[in-house]
Amino acid sequence: MAHTFVSTEQFKSIKAVKDTFPAAAHITKVCGGWLIFDTHSDYATWRQQK
Repeated sequence: MAHTFVSTEQFKSIKAVKDTFPAAAHITKVCGGWLIFDTHSDYATWRQQK
């Protein structure tokens, strides 16, 4: 599964994350930050594992 975590200290808003990672397939807020997924399939896999 390909994803990147960034903290809310670095990126205060989802707009800031989207501006920095424009090719992201999906961005979701998690405790302490944001997960940026390369593909929708990666996001679906992560979501099923929660």
